[in-house]
Amino acid sequence: MKPTYLRASLLLAVFAGLGVQISAQDPRPVPIEYLRPMKNSVSIGVRAVGGAKVRFSGNLGGGLQQYTNLPRLDYDEYTASVPIKDLPISVNSVTGESSYYLQTITAMMIKGDYTAIFDNGSISVDGRTNTSGGRPQGRDTPDSQMLVENDQGTWYKGIVGVDPGLPADGIHDGMALYEIYTLSGGNTIPDPYTGEPVKTTKYYLPYSADHSRNWTIGSREQQYHHDPDAGGPAQVTFGRYWTEAAGNTIELEDGNNPGVEFTFERIVQRFKRFEWGLAATAGISEFNAKTRRGITINLRGYEYTYDLTRPLPDDGSTGGPTFSADETEETTAAIGINHNAYDENDADLTRAGGKPVANADGTDRTETVNGYWQVRGVYYLFRAGPFIRVPLTRRFSVSASAGYMGAYAGSKFRYEETMTIPEVSAAYTTGDVVKNNQHYISGFYGDLNIEWWLSTRTGFYAGAAYEKMGDYTQIHDGRRADVKMDGGAGFRFGVITRF
Repeated sequence: MKPTYLRASLLLAVFAGLGVQISAQDPRPVPIEYLRPMKNSVSIGVRAVGGAKVRFSGNLGGGLQQYTNLPRLDYDEYTASVPIKDLPISVNSVTGESSYYLQTITAMMIKGDYTAIFDNGSISVDGRTNTSGGRPQGRDTPDSQMLVENDQGTWYKGIVGVDPGLPADGIHDGMALYEIYTLSGGNTIPDPYTGEPVKTTKYYLPYSADHSRNWTIGSREQQYHHDPDAGGPAQVTFGRYWTEAAGNTIELEDGNNPGVEFTFERIVQRFKRFEWGLAATAGISEFNAKTRRGITINLRGYEYTYDLTRPLPDDGSTGGPTFSADETEETTAAIGINHNAYDENDADLTRAGGKPVANADGTDRTETVNGYWQVRGVYYLFRAGPFIRVPLTRRFSVSASAGYMGAYAGSKFRYEETMTIPEVSAAYTTGDVVKNNQHYISGFYGDLNIEWWLSTRTGFYAGAAYEKMGDYTQIHDGRRADVKMDGGAGFRFGVITRF
């Protein structure tokens, strides 16, 4: 039952009780014998007894990944080299069991013309026919005509700084120089002043089977490394990350919440100073244990470092292909498709690969997951047991009851977890995940009430109650919620009518 329905039931109970009280008014005084002829009574009232203690544990914050919708690798299936044709198109969101295999999968995928997707970037192999940005298609023979399309002709002139290419100029070393001539009717157009053919000189990265110009990273600050004074190559680092729980527990207690109860009593026997009988009660209550907080988890993952052919330009680019404003120069730095320590001849895939983020016991690095955890439910209760009533005056009496109590509880286990780490700009999040659950639990109760009789038929009651029921466990995605329906003491009040 939704809380809105429960509150509506409370209002209905109050109005119904008042209606019964008004219709049952009797101007006659209460007789000395204290309503002895009437053996049955019905009461309707409001209860504030119940609540729950909830302990969250298990895989709290664990298993967060950037791309949960991409294929996951099975370690047991890949204990030897994998043919390129058998590799998935894209891979990410690894698990701890698959890290053994993933140490070489990245380089193999790129070399096999697949896209390797990391949590903070991607790399695709560069093809001979990739002409993005105006670069001509690759050719094996230098200094030959490349193609003629429409009114434009393109000739390959050589690689700058590479013998037998053009002389190094210190700026475009390793790039290819292209002279693009404007054609008319298949002929070049001469310059009216010099008579030389009109042309545009452009510099592009040449095709290379060992490098790619199609890559991107999420952050230059976190992933790009270049120290001109150190003399080493410029590098970028990619990573695949996931989280593992660190044994966190969260304990919450939800206090008494308002509910509705209906009670029927039947007097079995009367004595001079008291009477006793049997009582049965049906009711409904709700509970809601929730929290929003941060917890510490272990960060798992593998990082892969790649060398660049030259440093990235100062224009803030994070990959390629990129070009200058006049499109006469490609500014991309080509990346080697094999990450550092990649070993193509490592048949069992055990030694090559990236650097682990954390060691086996997960103590090297921790992060914070911000989460929301909630168990919200409604339980339908039934109570049955004997009662005893002792008249105090003509208008007041005391009653007490104890016995068995059972409840059918339905609850929703909801959680949402989010983590951000410096290496990855996007957040790792589970979204809003909900699982329903139903359980029957049992226990016992006891209550003590004061009754105020307005007429021979109608009165009010108010008192204290104690209820104790069992517990149950709800598990969702490895996250555990132990719900203890240990309501403890509370109060109840309502209206009674006898017949």
